[in-house]
Amino acid sequence: MTFSLFGDKFTRHSGITRLMEDLNDGLRTPGAIMLGGGNPAHIPAMQDYFQTLLTDMVESGKAADALCNYDGPQGKTALLNALAVLLRETLGWDIEPQNIALTNGSQSAFFYLFNLFAGRRADGSTKKVLFPLAPEYIAMQIPVWKTTSSFRRGRILNCCRKGQF
Repeated sequence: MTFSLFGDKFTRHSGITRLMEDLNDGLRTPGAIMLGGGNPAHIPAMQDYFQTLLTDMVESGKAADALCNYDGPQGKTALLNALAVLLRETLGWDIEPQNIALTNGSQSAFFYLFNLFAGRRADGSTKKVLFPLAPEYIAMQIPVWKTTSSFRRGRILNCCRKGQF
């Protein structure tokens, strides 16, 4: 099949594609032990939390709405509102739901950001994204921002009221 230049670049086999294929093969191999590949990790406290939340949603009849309806283009309004409140109250950030972009992972987020801010502009100029280091998928080190975690050991922060999401 013939693709556009973007399509050729986007569908090209890459290191991350090979890594994900290997991880997929490992998950399907009985007795295999996963030793890497980044997140998501299986965290027992979170698995218990999600199991309880899903059980509550099924019992209250809210699971079908959450699973079988499209959300708005920016995402689920209730989640965006709750997340903005959580970030304001917990971290003191001046943030509103319209300032939050939810993606299906960090790679997608960077893809959107880089394509949004870099490349050819309507006026013919070109903008670039510059890194102090070349990013890598594994052991990614980009000393551009300081990491701040809202999750403290042994404590789960709920951003939605029980059964809301």
